Amino acid sequence: MSDTTLLRHSARPHIAVVLGTRPEYLKLAPVVLELRQHRELLDTTVILTGQHRELLSGLPELFDMADCRQLGVANQQPDLASLTAALLTALDAQFARERPSAVVVQGDTTTAFAAALAAFYRQIPVAHVEAGLRTYRLDQPFPEELNRQMVGRIATWHFPPTRDADQQLAAESVPAAARQVTGNTIVDTLQLVLTKKLPNDYAERLLPHEAPELAQALARRPRGQRRPLVLLTVHRRENQGPQLGEFFAMIRRVAARHPELDLVYPYHLNPAVRQVALEQLADLPGVHLMPPLPYRAMLFLMQQVDFALSDSGGLQEELPSFGKPLLVLRTSTERPEVVAAGMAQLVGLQPAVVEPALEDLLAAAARGEDPQWFHRGPNPFGDGRAAQRIVARLLTDLVDLPPRPARGQSAVTAAVRAVGSNAS
Repeated sequence: MSDTTLLRHSARPHIAVVLGTRPEYLKLAPVVLELRQHRELLDTTVILTGQHRELLSGLPELFDMADCRQLGVANQQPDLASLTAALLTALDAQFARERPSAVVVQGDTTTAFAAALAAFYRQIPVAHVEAGLRTYRLDQPFPEELNRQMVGRIATWHFPPTRDADQQLAAESVPAAARQVTGNTIVDTLQLVLTKKLPNDYAERLLPHEAPELAQALARRPRGQRRPLVLLTVHRRENQGPQLGEFFAMIRRVAARHPELDLVYPYHLNPAVRQVALEQLADLPGVHLMPPLPYRAMLFLMQQVDFALSDSGGLQEELPSFGKPLLVLRTSTERPEVVAAGMAQLVGLQPAVVEPALEDLLAAAARGEDPQWFHRGPNPFGDGRAAQRIVARLLTDLVDLPPRPARGQSAVTAAVRAVGSNAS
């Protein structure tokens, strides 16, 4: 047996999981926890870029992931070009030092794109969690649609959350051996937190400390009265600008017509969103503006609301688990399953479209009913076992590593061929 073969069977694979934003943290936490169940077979490093440093408060403690590698460069950058360049440089240096066997990224963020590209330059195979989502409109969502497509061109392993996403990858000629439908890991996270981390007395005991603004808003609601409770989030780049001001003006009109309404808006920290929201909505008694909520508080709020308005991709995946209607403040979505299941409507941001849809939901909520278009059912995005499927595949393909690539053959090409042979 050659020295290379001995090394191949004795050295444990090293997997680097890269995340930078709050959605990445939430969706990769169950993958990290599952990887750490196999410490005897592989090493796992979590690299935190810092892209959403302010929004990650409480998450390391919630998921026992405080031992991350901290890059801490992303949130200092003023624009997408500077952010991408800083991330690429820092991640390249990290990969050069640690030389992981594989890099795991999630979704469509600038962190995911930069990590995939840095890994590609170092000839390190990439696993793409939540692969295959598409709008095929590079301006919606911007820049996420391009980020996700570019990661898809680089990735060795593609883990689409649904069959629709898998079919998108098949249409792009991604080999069947490189794809595996897993479900979305956010459902894993929901189940983990709701079953283990959200005690029955959360509202009384912990909510006032974790999210005092939310606790105060809910405490002001009169007991015994039927008052619609609505969640609003809006932050995407394509929704910023004059149209955002027009949208908030519509919210003012609706709030004035419905003094019984309580609308909770955890505004985004981006000044282009926060400032407009404060200027337009801060003086309305039924509109409760507050900083971004900790994750447990956000889940608690989703349990309580009658419905939501949001341009968030994450809420499209999470609200079905709570059986709550959603108006998607976008004209296209890379998550069409939630619309096809009758759990959400695409309404965009134009007041002429959103306002009547909002009034319809308010009327239904006042009656204690669901809107006619809404259908209750299982979450179309998963069953809570996505992380298990992802890690099982990585273990299958990486623990018994393929031979080192021949001269002139890249490690990425070798990994793609190895994936195909292992899956056939």
